[in-house]
Amino acid sequence: MDIILASQNQGKIIEFESALKPHTLIAKDIEVAEVGLSFHENALLKARACATDKPGIYIGDDSGIMIDCINGMPGIHSKRWKGSLNANDAI
Repeated sequence: MDIILASQNQGKIIEFESALKPHTLIAKDIEVAEVGLSFHENALLKARACATDKPGIYIGDDSGIMIDCINGMPGIHSKRWKGSLNANDAI
């Protein structure tokens, strides 16, 4: 049975390949509008977008960073968030 991962993140693909050994992972580079309200919803959108009627395990990847001191931001918007810091700002 195929294991299919919907992800454009090469680092995540490598992590999933390592975690799923000895099984073979098929990575699908698909473009999906991330309109979910959580990481879970966005991952589900990606898994469903690559799912076919062929039997298999379909996995969607969505991840980001949540910073406590700024109320969990950027959260699901990590990919699109630039914040107000620049390279010279101390963190």
